[in-house]
Amino acid sequence: MKMGIPKVSYKQSRKHSNKIFSGSFTLGGILRRMFKKGKYSRSSARNKRFTFGEWLLLIIVGIPLALIFITGIIKFLMWLGIIFVCFKLIRKNSRY
Repeated sequence: MKMGIPKVSYKQSRKHSNKIFSGSFTLGGILRRMFKKGKYSRSSARNKRFTFGEWLLLIIVGIPLALIFITGIIKFLMWLGIIFVCFKLIRKNSRY
């Protein structure tokens, strides 16, 4: 009697590897499906539409992130503007 690794056909191994994609509800799973990368995004996972829960999670997480990002950009532009105006004033005053 031989003791060894049981032979598994290609189809069977594919079937098991597909089961890894169960964490689609997590943020990582959503991101993975959006960018279609990694070993988890098989064609079956790629073709599924987002569920209501995933959309909810995207909205809850995405909107605050977007707001933070936008306010950050606005603050950055404001500081640039203030610095620019200060330089203009300094250059104007240095002529006299």
